[in-house]
Amino acid sequence: MALSDTLVFIHGWGVNSSVWRHQIEYFSNKYYTNAPELNSLTLYPTPCTLHPVLIGWSYGGMRAIEMASKYPEKFKALVLVGCSAKFSDGMNPVIIRNITRNLKRGFEATMRNCYGTFFSAEETGFIDEFVERQRLPDKEETIELLDKLAALDLRGLLKDINMPTLIIHGDGDEVCPMQAGEYLYKNIKDSKLEVIKGAGHMPFYTRPQKFNSVLKEFIEGVE
Repeated sequence: MALSDTLVFIHGWGVNSSVWRHQIEYFSNKYYTNAPELNSLTLYPTPCTLHPVLIGWSYGGMRAIEMASKYPEKFKALVLVGCSAKFSDGMNPVIIRNITRNLKRGFEATMRNCYGTFFSAEETGFIDEFVERQRLPDKEETIELLDKLAALDLRGLLKDINMPTLIIHGDGDEVCPMQAGEYLYKNIKDSKLEVIKGAGHMPFYTRPQKFNSVLKEFIEGVE
């Protein structure tokens, strides 16, 4: 890829674009990097950029699926990280309703508990640092977004994705279990599945060297 090419990193629910700091630092010496905030993200986030690589995590990955299926001619490749085509398949709807209720009653404490679920049993040492770094999102927007996430079903769009696609999933992910990544792999043609052993929901944050290496190899392969 030439320096003019762009990598678009889309974060997930409950956090902000700073979660991609390891990737922005690593890739910005060779590529233009763009990490928009979800609350400012349109369906197609970079209309002036031709054929960027779209990289979405969790809910951001679901938004990336929408973009790739609607505007296939505008993107060079797709990367889905800790992503599901239907979030409520991996997360019991009753649990989602309980989280919504708890967010309304005690937003900060509930968010901190949610952050803890992003990490596998091997990664608990990251929790305190992450909570300390993460700026709490807007309460009403967060609750509204969780309701949208719980209702979102993108399984019917997967057949429309016609571009090189990399699926990266931690086998210790409890938010979007491994089966979610396997489902994407089976239903997106010509996709590749990369499993990061021991990683939870945020392999790009807890295993940045491994993640960046996998992503770099994929990007260079679609040049």
